[in-house]
Amino acid sequence: MAFFGLTYLGEQAYFRDSSEHGLDLALFSEDDLERALDRTVGKNATTVELSKIPDYLVVLYKGPLVPKWDDDLIREQLTALGMEDGAQDVARDVFLEACRKAREATMHPSFHEGRPYKAVEYRSMSEFKDATKRNVRLAHNPRDKFLNPVVSSHSVGWNVGETEFAKLDAKCTKRFPKTASPESLFADAMAAANLQ
Repeated sequence: MAFFGLTYLGEQAYFRDSSEHGLDLALFSEDDLERALDRTVGKNATTVELSKIPDYLVVLYKGPLVPKWDDDLIREQLTALGMEDGAQDVARDVFLEACRKAREATMHPSFHEGRPYKAVEYRSMSEFKDATKRNVRLAHNPRDKFLNPVVSSHSVGWNVGETEFAKLDAKCTKRFPKTASPESLFADAMAAANLQ
């Protein structure tokens, strides 16, 4: 069943999960939100510094690949809950309530309508063929749509650097990219021989 993207752990959709739209706060339960906050500021902390929001999101997502808008979304919810302008920290309960509200906002169907990029630009093969006949390029680059390279051809020029997530992903997940042309076979042979 793994051939169809079904495993014992549930559905696998690597392109969706790696896209900007594949990740959002709706994936996490309220317990996950609270556990990540405990790891970031400690269980006994009564306040949360706003400068710790990016660190909180890295702990929550278990890696550096965090959607760009989550930080802003949490800050918007804090402002809606009555946070004063220029405040450096906020009460722990207020922060958790803002995270819950941000999570609820991402669950709403209208949340994704305003997002600029989608992982899939064509809904059918005929649309794609029409676009290639007219020499129409993709509207957005893969870097705008995905958090990390999803196929081997994307890895050239991606400039992600060696992150902890990339090292862990390379160890845990074996990828089988499709080689589509003699040029990619030649490039793979050069990379294997360290002739870059």
